Amino acid sequence: MTTIDPRARRSTDAEPAPAHRRRSRLAAVVTGAALCLAVCATAGVSNAASGSAADRVIEVTGREPVSIESGVVRGACFTYSLPDVGATWQVVDESRGCSTSVVPEGGDLLVQFFVRARAGGGTPRDHADQILAAADPESVVETRTVRLGGRDVVRIVQDLDALRIATYLVQLDRPVMLKGQSVAVVDIGAPYSPWHERVVQRVIASLGAPDGTAGDVQPPS
Repeated sequence: MTTIDPRARRSTDAEPAPAHRRRSRLAAVVTGAALCLAVCATAGVSNAASGSAADRVIEVTGREPVSIESGVVRGACFTYSLPDVGATWQVVDESRGCSTSVVPEGGDLLVQFFVRARAGGGTPRDHADQILAAADPESVVETRTVRLGGRDVVRIVQDLDALRIATYLVQLDRPVMLKGQSVAVVDIGAPYSPWHERVVQRVIASLGAPDGTAGDVQPPS
């Protein structure tokens, strides 16, 4: 098995901002970008911007437990596999239902990956338009369709305090229903570098609907 060296994770186009600025800025990337799990997963989340792109993620969060075994993560809306990075992968405590976050043991936010379902049907491009409508236009470096893990994926890259963040929007092969809502698109978020994208590529290649039913998730009729 090929091991992805986590020492390559800090490969960015610019020198990162100080750690306290990176963390505060990352926590602020919440409107549809995939780095908002800690905010979106809070019990009883309330939003001033009702109907925003972030709401569409929160609506399908759920409370079903998320499990990981031998690098395979199982949530209410999907399953995916993680590559060998030389450290044991762990599920972040806030993960539940259709919102998952994983990090190598001993890692921090710079090696944390978020994989979350988005409410509603539509295509990855539809969801990208929602995210871009809520984003600061000056932060957007690129939006393009790329081929990763054998799938066509919409990738949005943003530059935030000299740290680049990528959101990958992926169509599920088989949509599921959660609490009456269709789930057809998953977003994956992480800092943007070749190392991170190799991890994301493995997630995308293995991404699928849950085995059988999980909680009240069922295939659409």
